[in-house]
Amino acid sequence: MKPRRGFVVVLVCVALVAVFKTLRHAQTQGGPATRPTDDPVVRVERNDPEMRVAVRQARRKWPQFAAAFERRQSGEHFSAKAPFREGGREEYMWVTVTKIEHETVYGILDNDPVDVTSLKAGQPVHFPLSELNDWLYEYGDVVHGGFTIAVLTKEKDKRLIGLGSTW
Repeated sequence: MKPRRGFVVVLVCVALVAVFKTLRHAQTQGGPATRPTDDPVVRVERNDPEMRVAVRQARRKWPQFAAAFERRQSGEHFSAKAPFREGGREEYMWVTVTKIEHETVYGILDNDPVDVTSLKAGQPVHFPLSELNDWLYEYGDVVHGGFTIAVLTKEKDKRLIGLGSTW
């Protein structure tokens, strides 16, 4: 299904714990993390005010992520989300960050895309920091970041109960 104009496709991590368990399992198995097949795709209006605030917060707090990434220990996971485009389609996906260099984020795509079919989970990707949409990492038992997840979960819940559905 092609997204309607004015909407962007974003993948929702239903539970942050599930994200990190998937990433941790993939690392221990030596393969890429893959998105569970029941993770929903949520369409959010491009100018959604709550999403804009969440993205601004993620960008403003990026130095926290970058500093933690520089101090990372073996087994810790750092993910960032950005848009990937193909033709007129755009899809926001999580990337396991492997390097940050010269305002560019490098990593491994965590999600099997829905609309951007030229990419596959496990594929090396990069994006300019100016495209950053969100980030998260786990330090001990505390998850940091994930600013857009609450907005996406709220939109998903509205859709599920029929309030303000955009579909």
